[in-house]
Amino acid sequence: MQPLPSPLAAPRFGLRAKPSPKRGSLLIVVMIVSAVIGISLASYIRLTTNSMKLADRSFYSTSALNLAEIGIEEAMYCYNQLDNAANDRAAWVVSGRNWTIAGDNSVSTTLPSFSVGPGATGTVRVYCTHFNPSGSDPKIVARATITSSQGPTQEKWLEVTLRRRSLWANGMVARNEIRWNGGNALADSFDSAQGSYGDPSRPPRPNATVGTPNSANGAIDVGGGTIRGAVMNAGGTISKTSGAILSSTMGGTGWDSSLVTNDFSATFPAVEVPSPPAANVTPVHSSATISFPSTLPRATDRPALDGVYYYEFANNYGLSAAGGAGNVLQINAPVVFLATNHTSTSPNLIDLAGNASIRVTTNGSLQIYTSGDIEAAGNGIANATAVPAKMQIFGTATTPGGQTIRFVGNGASIAAIYAPNATFQLRGNGNLQGAVIANTINLNGNAAFHYDEALGRLNSGNPFGVVQWRELRSAADRAADYPTQLDF
Repeated sequence: MQPLPSPLAAPRFGLRAKPSPKRGSLLIVVMIVSAVIGISLASYIRLTTNSMKLADRSFYSTSALNLAEIGIEEAMYCYNQLDNAANDRAAWVVSGRNWTIAGDNSVSTTLPSFSVGPGATGTVRVYCTHFNPSGSDPKIVARATITSSQGPTQEKWLEVTLRRRSLWANGMVARNEIRWNGGNALADSFDSAQGSYGDPSRPPRPNATVGTPNSANGAIDVGGGTIRGAVMNAGGTISKTSGAILSSTMGGTGWDSSLVTNDFSATFPAVEVPSPPAANVTPVHSSATISFPSTLPRATDRPALDGVYYYEFANNYGLSAAGGAGNVLQINAPVVFLATNHTSTSPNLIDLAGNASIRVTTNGSLQIYTSGDIEAAGNGIANATAVPAKMQIFGTATTPGGQTIRFVGNGASIAAIYAPNATFQLRGNGNLQGAVIANTINLNGNAAFHYDEALGRLNSGNPFGVVQWRELRSAADRAADYPTQLDF
């Protein structure tokens, strides 16, 4: 028999533990937190997606601009081949490019497609207003389009205007330094297209420019000299004495610091030496070839197809003369001296002493391409045309300071000099009318420099440069200027 339950024992049925309210509250909190996290995650994913889309749009917008610039550069390359190509049309024959020349002298092409990202393709169309500009400034328009599977199409339109550059856009520029030794050195300007320097009806002008891209302090030292125009450097201080004058007028006094530009930069392109057919070049290899006094060209000399007489000098021979005023080599037609193989151990290409001189007549012009030194004293190199563009000297030395061009005397040297690695010296009481680009420039004594503003417009045969750049942002601008030209 089983024992009877104790009357004191608790009954085993009908009694349960009462639920705790804390457990329900915790569950509600967990659900709320989970909902907040879910909403936050969704918002974060949406924000991240939008940020990625914006980043993609920004990236492809910048890429479209870069592609448009590639189109501009492709066209500029062709423009800068015009002087070397067999003809104008040949300059636009580029491997992998199909430039089409239209009847209105415009030229256009579509470049091969570019892959600019996952699922994104870029195309570039280029249109140029003139394929053979003559007396006009051509315009290049590039339209870059990027099509992406991740967003809308991006387009950029660029328009640039080109113009041939002048090597002598500024009067006196030194790659390294400019030194004026002497309190009376002077710089001013004139315009040979209006008359020669010193013409009473054409007084001097205050538009001389003296500069260097060198940022070192004292890279320009004008001493107590006078500059009627402007000074340009890359940020260094200008050395001068208390008597120095910088003025934008011919009668101004004192140093006007507002005429100093501190952000000047310059490039010095290599000299391009002509390469005429050998049959049209006269070799110069002994003193018997060209003698003083005489006249060039001689009856036996032959011009090239361009009408120019070319004389190529051996590296051990130059033109040397001394004596009286009658010892003159006359240049009576377009003449070019080629002497680019002279070394530092070779004699000077030109060495003139006493009153001997090389004289460009009113019918002539002279261009000298040389890596050798030039020493012109006395009457030196005379220019009867009074136009500096008729007497040009190109220094082809490749080592800075590896060449010297020195004018010494009391007369006027009328010339345009481009010798970016040469040391140029102007000594005595003489003056240089024209322009000079060199590695270092030294003016001594009472030497004077007169910049010919006409040289700033002398751009024949020089590379093209950008003179205006603009982005066509709106559809209205694009339709107004180029409604159909880039629809191909």
